[in-house]
Amino acid sequence: MKELYVWRKKIETGSLAGKTAFVTGAAQGLGAAIAKAMHAVGARVVLTDVNEAVEKTASEMEGVGAETVLTAGLDVRDIDAFEKVFASFVERTGGIDIVANNAAVTVILGGV
Repeated sequence: MKELYVWRKKIETGSLAGKTAFVTGAAQGLGAAIAKAMHAVGARVVLTDVNEAVEKTASEMEGVGAETVLTAGLDVRDIDAFEKVFASFVERTGGIDIVANNAAVTVILGGV
């Protein structure tokens, strides 16, 4: 990713340097794109998801293992687990600056 725009404003490379972002639902789709975009402009990212594919998403990003890309399995429907995982990363990283609460569950009821 070479350029990132938010509300038509270009976000410069390095503009999130020193910031830590906590992204839920980061294994695929929008969550993965959010995490990759924030990482591309300098943020340390914590990728969480109930889906084990979150590890694959993290492996596609530069800096894995260098404390710039961190992962955790997390089902956000479990409040106790969320609080524990979030608190552990606050302690590990010194604080969370950005939260992208992207996780969602799709439920299909009845027929169409």
